[in-house]
Amino acid sequence: MLLTILALITLAVMAALAWFLVRMPEAPFCPRCGAATACGPPAAGGAGPSRWLDRLAMPRVCTDCGWTGRQRGGGEPGIVGRAGPGSRR
Repeated sequence: MLLTILALITLAVMAALAWFLVRMPEAPFCPRCGAATACGPPAAGGAGPSRWLDRLAMPRVCTDCGWTGRQRGGGEPGIVGRAGPGSRR
């Protein structure tokens, strides 16, 4: 009975993490203005859940509009103007 409860809790945590990552915007473009984002500072402390979350979703910063948050996937953009989603081009 205890193993069944632990398995259900683990399944619920994994489902919540998957839902969180699917809803997260994809890098390297800002979800607010469409400009290229840069990698932000890593989470303070560097231990615990924040370290594992940094591997899945890096903190990012938009230098144009000031948006800060986490984005999944994507690396540093190359030379990119405003070619992202929501651009005015």
